Amino acid sequence: MDIPARPACFTRSWLAICYEFDEIEQAIAHLEVALSSVNEYAPADALIVAYLTQARIQHLRHDESGALTMLREGQALGEQRGLRRVTLSLAAEECRSLARTGRHEEARLVQRASTSTSCPEVALHR
Repeated sequence: MDIPARPACFTRSWLAICYEFDEIEQAIAHLEVALSSVNEYAPADALIVAYLTQARIQHLRHDESGALTMLREGQALGEQRGLRRVTLSLAAEECRSLARTGRHEEARLVQRASTSTSCPEVALHR
């Protein structure tokens, strides 16, 4: 998918589209462009897409540590910018990622740390 120059908001959309269509190299190229502005200016949905896609690309590369790092960086940014939905969405992905690799206790700790008293506890199934 060769896409002409475009604003960063469209880059984030193309990033997700390329990833979903298994055009990973194109997704990586769009990711590099998107990350240049995503941290400062992007709304919650764009942050979620950017960090989830980057983590999933790391999973494809069998870099579980890198994937978890991306999810945690995104959560920290969500906290810093006061975007609770970003923090919770990326924490949920971190829980799924940890549970998939059999790290259930770590997943429970992430889940407990990320939920407030207003959020019901979610059971992790083995």
